[in-house]
Amino acid sequence: VVVTGELGSGKTSVARAALTLGGYHHRRGTALASLSHIPYLPIKRALGTDVHGGGEAVAGRVAGVVGARVLFLEDLQWADDETLCAIPHLARRMRLLVTTTDGTSDALRTALAEADRAPVHLASLPAAAAHALAREINPRLDDVATEELVRAARGNPMMIQALASAGTSALADALAGRLEQLPRMTRRAVELMSLLGRPTEPDLLPVPAGDVLATGLVRLEGDHLKIEHARIAEVIVELIDDAHRASLHGAIADRLGDPAEAAVHLAGAERASEAYAAAIRAMETPRSPERRALLLKLAALTAPGAPPTKLLLDATKALIDVGRAEEGTEILDLVDDESPIVRATVLHHRAWAAISIGHFADAARHAEEGLALIPGREPELDTSLRLRLAEANLPAVTFGTDTAPFLAALELARDRGVELDRALRIAGVSLMQSGRRGADDHLRASILEAKKSGAVTNEFRASVELIQLLFQQKDGEEGEALALAMAWRAHEQGLGNWETRFRIEAAALHMMRVGRYDVIDELEALLDRNTPIGTLRPRAEGLLIGCLAELGMFDRARARIPNLEKWAISERSQTEVWSGMARLHWLAGDLEAVIALADEDLFRGPGGTVVRLEADWARMELGRPVPDPDIEPGFEYLKAAFVERCALAALSGNAPGEDPVALFDEA
Repeated sequence: VVVTGELGSGKTSVARAALTLGGYHHRRGTALASLSHIPYLPIKRALGTDVHGGGEAVAGRVAGVVGARVLFLEDLQWADDETLCAIPHLARRMRLLVTTTDGTSDALRTALAEADRAPVHLASLPAAAAHALAREINPRLDDVATEELVRAARGNPMMIQALASAGTSALADALAGRLEQLPRMTRRAVELMSLLGRPTEPDLLPVPAGDVLATGLVRLEGDHLKIEHARIAEVIVELIDDAHRASLHGAIADRLGDPAEAAVHLAGAERASEAYAAAIRAMETPRSPERRALLLKLAALTAPGAPPTKLLLDATKALIDVGRAEEGTEILDLVDDESPIVRATVLHHRAWAAISIGHFADAARHAEEGLALIPGREPELDTSLRLRLAEANLPAVTFGTDTAPFLAALELARDRGVELDRALRIAGVSLMQSGRRGADDHLRASILEAKKSGAVTNEFRASVELIQLLFQQKDGEEGEALALAMAWRAHEQGLGNWETRFRIEAAALHMMRVGRYDVIDELEALLDRNTPIGTLRPRAEGLLIGCLAELGMFDRARARIPNLEKWAISERSQTEVWSGMARLHWLAGDLEAVIALADEDLFRGPGGTVVRLEADWARMELGRPVPDPDIEPGFEYLKAAFVERCALAALSGNAPGEDPVALFDEA
C-alpha cells in the first residue's frame, strides 16, 4: 500500500492508525533527507541491522526478518537509491506499507510503478472538515480568523494545527510565535535539532528530553529525538538569523564526537581554522573514498589564508575519482599559482574531469594546452597529459582505426614508469574499439597493475571495459561474475556510483546471457538514477529498449528513447541509439522507419551491423530487394549476423550462386 499526499497531509498518522486498528505487527523505518546518501538506511532502521548487496538479495534478507509482519517505510521521497531499487523486490515478497509526498522523483515513481501496489492518496481536507479541525484546536478563533486560517492552510492538516495553535495564518509566523513562548534554552534546543538535520541524541541538547518533547514540535523515535515534521525544521532554520545560526553551528560542533561531522558545523560557525583542523584530523581515521573527498573539499575551503595548492589539487583529484567531477573543477578555480608546472597540472586535472563527464573535446584541448606549457620538461606530468590526450581521443576510435598512437602512449608510460595501469587500459580500449586482437590481455594486465599500485578507480575503469569486451564476445557468464564481484568491491569501498555501474553491467549481461527478463525492472530502476556512468548508459539503454520491445511493451520502450539520445554523446555510442530504435521499430511493425535508420551514415560497429540486419529483414517483409553486404565485419562475434544478411540477399536474388538455405544453416 502506497500512501501519498503533500507534506503535512497526515500520511504517517493514517498509516499508523491503519496498522494499529488492523492489529498488524510491523517493522518501521524512516528515510531522512540529511542521510539520503546511506545505502538502505530506512531498511536498516526497520530491521535494526546492516544489509548490503543487490535489491533481490536484500529483499530475501528482509523477508527472513519481517516474516508475516508488515514492513512500514516512511518518507520514501528521501530514500537512497539502493532502497528505491529494492522496493519492487520487497513488494513481491512481503506486505509493504510506504508513505511518500506528492511530486516524487522519477526513480521513486519507477520503483513504485514496478510494484503491485494499492495507492491511497490523501487529498486536502474539505472546507467543512478544515473549519471543524481549526475550531477544535483553538475554540477562541472567530469566524473571520477561522476563514482566513483555513484559506491559508489550503486544507493541509499540519498547517491547520500549527496555525490554529498560534492563532495566525502563516506557518512561519505560527512557528515564530510558538518559539517565542518557549524558555530560552528550550527554544535553543529545538533550533539545534532543526539545524542538525538528523535524529538527535538527548545528550547533545542543553535541556532534558522532556522539555523539548513538551513543545509539541518534537517526537521520540527510538533513543533519539526528532522534529515532528521536516517542513517544520526547514521553517525553523529559515527563521534563524545569520549570527545566531553561526552560534548554533558552533554549539553543535562543540558537542559532537565525530571530527568529520564537527568539521561541517565548524565551517557553518565560521570557525574556519578549527573546521580545517577537524577535517584534517578526521582524515587520520580510515574513511570511504567519497567521505575522504568531501573532507578534502571542506579542508580546501576552510584552510587558513590562501589554501595550499597541493591541498586544492589533492581535493580535486579525490572528487573526480569518486564521480564528483563538477565539484572538483570548482575547487580548481581557487588555484592562483601561475607557475607553468602548476598551470599544466591544473589543465591535466581539468582534462581528467572532462573525460569523467564525457566532454572529450574539452579534455583534449586542456591536455594540449598543458603540454604546450612544459615542452620537454617534467617527464611525469608530460606523460600524464599525453595519456589524458590519448584517453580523450578514444571515442573517435572505430573499426579499423590505427591504434599506433595509443600503443605509443603505452610504451612511453612503460619507459617512464608513470600510470602504467591507465596506459594499459587506454591501449586495451583502442584495440577493442578498432576490432584488433590483444584487447583482452591489455585490460586484464591493467586490472592487475592497478591492484598492485592501489589505484582502485582505474581498476574499476579497466574492469568496466573488460566486462564490455566480454559482453561483445558473448562471454556473458564471466562478464556477469566479474560485474557482481566488482559491485561488491565497490560497496566495500563506499563508492556508490561504481556499485551502481557494476550492478547495471551485471543485469545487462544476465539478460543477454540467459534470455531472462526478470531483471528488467532492476535495470530500469538503476538507469533512472542520476548517476554518472559514462558510455555504459547508451549501451544499457539500447539493450533495455530492445528487451522491452521483445516483451511487447512498446510504449514503455518508446518512453526511453529520449534517455538514449541524451546520453549518446560519442559517434560510437550514437550507434546504440540507432540499434535500440531499429529493434523497437522492427518489433512494433514500423518497417519503413527501420529502413530509414539503415540509410543513415552508420558507424561500422556492433550497432551499425544490427541496424543493417533489421533493415534487411524489413525489406524482405516488404518484398523489396535485399542488397548484398559490402564489407565483412571485423568483429568475430558479428560474423553470424553478416552471414544472415548474405542469406537474405541470396533469398531475394541479389547473390547469384549462393544457397540461402545453406547460408541460414551456417548463420
